[in-house]
Amino acid sequence: MCKCEHKLMQFERKIEKVNAAMVLLESKLSSIPELDNTKAPELDNKPQAIETQKQTAQDSPKTEPIVSVEESKETKSEIRPEYEKFVKMVQVGVPLQAVKLKVSLEGLDPNIFEAIMNK
Repeated sequence: MCKCEHKLMQFERKIEKVNAAMVLLESKLSSIPELDNTKAPELDNKPQAIETQKQTAQDSPKTEPIVSVEESKETKSEIRPEYEKFVKMVQVGVPLQAVKLKVSLEGLDPNIFEAIMNK
């Protein structure tokens, strides 16, 4: 049992390192102004996935609401773009107080950031 737990802990550390590296790379990419104007190509699979969800919902009556793609976009759009990288830092595991300090160092309001995190 100890071997499994040890391997699981090692795997979790690797995942945390990858997530931290991803956040750093995303912040570096966001600092390049030419990349902000480009859009990623949209996939044609999204409409098909939504249609299949609608068909399955019609076939079997459920009392639980189905979360659509539009609703998830709305929750992400509530976060201001200048605070997105700080939200990702907290999600990776950076302590909230350290992130709030970084927010204030960049000239942003830490109270607004805290309100975003409490949602």
